[in-house]
Parts: sequence; structure tokens; C-alpha cells
Amino acid sequence: MLGGRSVRWWLAAVLGLAATNALADSYRLAFSKSENIEIFVEHAAGTPWCAPHLSLRAVHGGSPDTAALARLLPKLGALLNSQCPKATALDWVSTDTNGRPVANGTSTKADLWALRVTPAPAVPPVAAAPPTPLPEPAPVPTPVPIPKPEPPTPMPQPTPAPMPRPEPVPSPPPAPIAAPVPAPAAAAPVAPVAPVAAPAAQPTPAPVATPSPVVAPMLADFDIGGWKPGDGSRTGPLAEALREMKDQNGCRVLTRIDTRTDMNFIALKSVDLTCGSDGYASGPGRLTLERSDGVPIARTSQLWFSGGIPFTQEVKARRLAAIDKQNTLWFHLASDVDTRTHFLLRARATHYGGIGVWQIDPQIDALTDQADRFRQAEAIRHAVDAAIVALDAADVTRASRANVVFSSDFERGTAAGDANHLLYSISVWRGRDRRSKAWGSWQYNLQQANNYLFQRDARLARQKQMEEQRAEQQRRYAEQREAQRLRMEQARVVAEQRRNLQTYQQLVDEATRDPQRLRSRLESDLAYQPLSGGTYAALVAGGKRKIQRIVRVDGSDGPDAEVDWPYAMRLTGKSDLASGWYRVDGEVTLDAKRRDDEGLPLTLLSAQTVMPCKNEGCTDLLDPLAVTRMTLGQPEWTPEAAQAALQRQQ
Repeated sequence: MLGGRSVRWWLAAVLGLAATNALADSYRLAFSKSENIEIFVEHAAGTPWCAPHLSLRAVHGGSPDTAALARLLPKLGALLNSQCPKATALDWVSTDTNGRPVANGTSTKADLWALRVTPAPAVPPVAAAPPTPLPEPAPVPTPVPIPKPEPPTPMPQPTPAPMPRPEPVPSPPPAPIAAPVPAPAAAAPVAPVAPVAAPAAQPTPAPVATPSPVVAPMLADFDIGGWKPGDGSRTGPLAEALREMKDQNGCRVLTRIDTRTDMNFIALKSVDLTCGSDGYASGPGRLTLERSDGVPIARTSQLWFSGGIPFTQEVKARRLAAIDKQNTLWFHLASDVDTRTHFLLRARATHYGGIGVWQIDPQIDALTDQADRFRQAEAIRHAVDAAIVALDAADVTRASRANVVFSSDFERGTAAGDANHLLYSISVWRGRDRRSKAWGSWQYNLQQANNYLFQRDARLARQKQMEEQRAEQQRRYAEQREAQRLRMEQARVVAEQRRNLQTYQQLVDEATRDPQRLRSRLESDLAYQPLSGGTYAALVAGGKRKIQRIVRVDGSDGPDAEVDWPYAMRLTGKSDLASGWYRVDGEVTLDAKRRDDEGLPLTLLSAQTVMPCKNEGCTDLLDPLAVTRMTLGQPEWTPEAAQAALQRQQ
């Protein structure tokens, strides 16, 4: 049997549940099979579930895992973008299969629906599980039970912390029972007191607001290839290309001025321009450059200002991330640490007269080092959906089309457009309702994208194929050249052997007719002519000449061999030669300091070859075969080998 307190608590819970069922409804938004989480949207009965601020309930099918919800929540951004474009923020609460709260927090579209966890033990009333009477709109009889749903929440162990009064009591179970004690006093069973109790119910949100939420963001500061977005400082290096000017109201504008007039005589004036709290121009307006004599020298049409920078259309872009030599600006929209991606909005420089403005085409430049994500369609969809969420955060209201470009290197890929550092690009578009003028959700077709990874793979494959073909062609050319060389070598050998055989046969014929004629083939010497002196005169003048002679060595003279026939000479450096007959060839000079037996300058022969003879007078060399070998310079040559070589070539 239940006690008094328990009965009052149970009745209050039942009444609160009944009121909740009457005033609240749930819309099943999604179910993730991989994370085993079912997502519901809590909303008032009879009203559309889609609203700017949503209340989500995440039901874990298995063991509750906040990390799984953190992975899932950003992916719901694309779904919310298509089914509820007006949604910009949400509260969430996660429960187990029994409906018991596990954790709660918030998320915003501006943060790409990153999970933010509030570690306070008390579950926010709005996002509490539907079985408990969370939405306490304050109907007359029911506001009193609103504080009472808090006792069911102590069922999970985290609730002992909010009970400061029972601190001495160590055991958690008594704490939840003690907590309702103050509630019955305000919730006395008297229903008419409800109007008075309503103000008492107001303090109940205080516990929810008091614990400042500790953010566990999905975004972080990281670099891609050594590059990361700038800090957005208007006075840092990224803003050096921008000129800061003030209009007639002191509102600051960041632009580029291109005029031949001295800036000391130029004033900036604005029309319909609003100055933000930071002193920089914000919202719509027009600019005029006016010379000091009152003459306007440049004037713009309607512009949109964000952080003092003028744009050609409405856009939310404040954090300046980078600038290139063409004065293109990039604004940091968001970063996703899970996929290591920075999302940037590109703004192209243009001008009105001499006033620089920036045009949003628009294009989202996403920088990431996870290139392999763009090889699978599902991963590509997630990447493009995240870029679309960043595009929505830029709030480019007039754009019906946009480009999304992913790269792995900012300088060479994003800024320079080098295809070797681009990963993926795709166009997205959206339609507009003719009546309501409301934009629909962004659409895209993966079949109409540029996948630079596969294009690069194909290009590398083509290059490899071309290199292989080129190598094969070079190999064939080399084989052809080698074959041609071999043919030419064979032809040369054939011609050479034929000439050698002809020389041999000629010598044979000469030896048959006159054996002494062979000696003239073995020897060539200096010639003397009485009038001109011949070659001997050239030697006397200090020249050199080549000769071939059969000589007789008759001893040595210092380091030289001494020759006494056919005339006195010295074979330089040949003192080791034994006395005998030799056939020598080389260069001769005359030694003017030494004289021979006839009183002439001594002849010196620097021998290149020295061939000893077997017989006196080298008669053994007076043979057609020997002369042929000496003439050809091939000591082992034979006519039989030459004939065999010719037969092989034929």
C-alpha cells in the first residue's frame, strides 16, 4: 500500500501526464540503423512540428551513447534543411529504451548542428521524455504538478547532485523522496490555488538555467597541409589589401579604392547605411566617393555590408580567412573536426568606378585532407550535405545556384585551381515557390560532378600507358637500330675480309713474279732529293717522319738500342733488345748534337712496334702470308678463316 506522499506524487504525475498528452505530440523524424537511435520532434498538439526552434528526443535502441548521437546530429542537418528549412536551433534530450533521460543539450544551424552537451543532472523540462509532463504551458489546474515531474528523473543515478539539503544522507534513494517535500507545500491538493501557484512554478526553470552549459563542440582549430583559416582580424595581414574608410557618420567601411585623385581630397559618403555595434557598416546601403570640391567621382548601386565589407548581395560573412593576389576574399563559415574540413565562402573582387566591392557567386570552398572520402557515393553525399549546411549559414538569400569545391591544399588547390590538388566539385541548385517566394531545399546530382580523384587516376593511368607505349616504342627502335648496326657490321666484316683476301692474293701473285717486291711492302724510309732535300730536309729542320725498316741491332748505347744496318740509328728506350734482326716502325727525328759514322746527325727512332725476325735479313718475313698479316696488323690472320667468315655471312 502506497503512503500519503507516494499517493500525492503518483496522482500529480498522472495528472501531469494527462495534461501533457493533451497538449503535446511527437513527430518521428528519423531512425539511424547504424547508430541505433530514433529521433522524435516534440511539439504542441494541433500545430506543425516544423518551427525555428525544435525540441528533439533521441531514443537509444541499445546502450545509451552520447558520442553516437554526436555523430548523428550533424547528419540530420541535411534532412532538416529539406524538411524544415526554417529550423535554426534545437534543444535535445536522449533517453534509454525505458524513456529514462540520459543527457541533454542544444545545437544550432550556425554550428553545423554540432552537439553541445549540458552536464547538469536536471533534464530540461522542455526536452524531457514525453511520458513526463514537460510542456507546462500553465493551464489553470495543471501548473501545480509541473514541479512534480522532477521526482521521476531521480531514477537515473545522476540526480543526487541537485539535492543540496539531504547532503548528509549518503544513500541516493532517500534523496528523491526528500525532494518532493517542498513541492507538496506549493502543490497542496487545492486546485483553486493554481493561479497563485503559477508564479511559484516560475522558479522551476531556474535549476535549468543555473548550470552554465559546458560545450562539447564538434568543431576545432586544425590545419590542412600547414594552412588554417585566419583569425578574422581586420588589422592583420589578411586585411592589408583593404582600406578602412569612414563615412559622414563615422561608420567604418573596408574596401579598395582605385582612383587617380589624391585620397586626401576624397571623402566617403553613404546612403541608408546602418552602423553595427562594432562600428562597422552592416546591412544594405550605397556608397559615394566625393571629391573635396563636391564632385562625385564614383557611386555604387545597392550593396550589402557585413563586418564593414561591401557585397553585391545579402550575405552573412564576417570572419575573414584569406585573401589572394587577385583580391579574392575567403570567409570562414565553419569547421568540422570529424571530417577535418574547413568550409569557406569565396568572394570575387569587382568594383563600381573606383570603389571595390565583392561579389558572391556563390562558391563554397571546402578544405580537407581526407581525400579517400570522395571515392564512395555515401561519403560524398555526407560531405556535400555538410557544405550545404555551411552554405545556408552564409544566408545567401538571392542565390539559386552555387558551386561546392573540395581541395586538399589551399594555396595550390583552392586559390590556384591546380587540378592535382582538387578533390571534388559539384553544383547545387534550388527552386523558389511562385506564390510564397520561399526557397526550396538545395538539390544536386552526383552524376554531374567532377571527381578530380578519379580524373587524376585516369590521367595517371593514361600517362603510365603512354610511358609504357613510349618505352615499348623506344625498345623497338633500339632493336631496329641494333639490327641495323649488326647488318652494317656484317657488311663491313664481309667487305674487310674480301679486301684482305684480295691483298693476300695480290701478294701471292707478286711473290710468284718477283719475290724481292715483297720487301718494298715491308719497308718505307726517308727520301733525299738533291735540290729540295726531300723528307730528310724536313728532319734536319726539326720535323718528324714515320718509317718502316728491317734493321739489325748490334748492342746498346745507354738507354737506347744501337742499330748498325741499314745505317746507324738508335731505337730510343729499347736497350733491352738482343742483337739480331727486327722489323720496326715508328717516328724518326735527328739528334743535331750527336753524329753518326758519316758525320751526319744521328737518327733516333721512337719505335711503336718491334717484330723480331727468325732469319737473317728477315727473309722469313718475305712471305705473302706474313706480309699480309703485317700489312693488315692482324698477326693471326689466315685466308682460311677469312673464307669461313664470308661463308657465315652469306
